[in-house]
Amino acid sequence: MSYVKSFNFMGRWVDTSLTNSEEVKIEEDAQLEHEQIMENCLKDARRIYYYTKMGVRSTLESELSKIDDPALYMSIAIALFEKRANHTFFYREQAARNKFEAQMEREHPTPKRSESIQTINQKSI
Repeated sequence: MSYVKSFNFMGRWVDTSLTNSEEVKIEEDAQLEHEQIMENCLKDARRIYYYTKMGVRSTLESELSKIDDPALYMSIAIALFEKRANHTFFYREQAARNKFEAQMEREHPTPKRSESIQTINQKSI
């Protein structure tokens, strides 16, 4: 089922839906980004964990790999991931908004500034 979003345009609600291929592309892009985010979160969680346990900042992989409480380490990583990866829904919303705006621009093109001035001048005559 495709993603559908309603937008208010000049007092009426317009439904805009993404095609299945558009939605799959967005999800694939988000999944790749989530994998990268999770890798970064694991690295950051390792650093945070080491700092909270030892009280010293370190970037040495040999020191950072010594984790005696994996549950704490993973909970740090998951918290970071949830905070950073909360954008999958945002990507769908943004794609639907872009599609809606393009559709409205095709159906109701905004006049250029010079055309607007000419229209105003003609009405005032």
